[in-house]
Amino acid sequence: MYVTPRPDASEDPHYGIRLGLTGALAYAAIPLINPVLPPIIAALPVGLIAAQRKALDPAKLIGGVIAMIVLPWVMTWVVEWLRPMPMVYVTAMWGLYFMGFMLILRSGAQAGMLIVVITVLISVMGMHGSATVETLRDGF
Repeated sequence: MYVTPRPDASEDPHYGIRLGLTGALAYAAIPLINPVLPPIIAALPVGLIAAQRKALDPAKLIGGVIAMIVLPWVMTWVVEWLRPMPMVYVTAMWGLYFMGFMLILRSGAQAGMLIVVITVLISVMGMHGSATVETLRDGF
């Protein structure tokens, strides 16, 4: 997985504290939320914070959370709609991977990483059936 470099200390002096606190709070929230897929609750907030560059931007943080809610629903719909057509399914997934990696490499945008992670998880689990992909979607 692509890991972006740590931000400059002058731009974000509290990056390490924010990252550590996010991980600890996400892990502590697992018993309270009691999700179907606990590792997602622990890993995704850390990934969203770790991917941010420069000072903390609440708009990007809220946008990331909204994207993390919307993207699995959209990707589940795409997978369920395209699965009966294997060549179209593979081509569409390749296009989404390409778009995500292009965003990452051109701008280092965390949106690209979200697209890649959601596409990989949902498309692979989608090959096992609708029930599996819907469980994963609900886990997000």
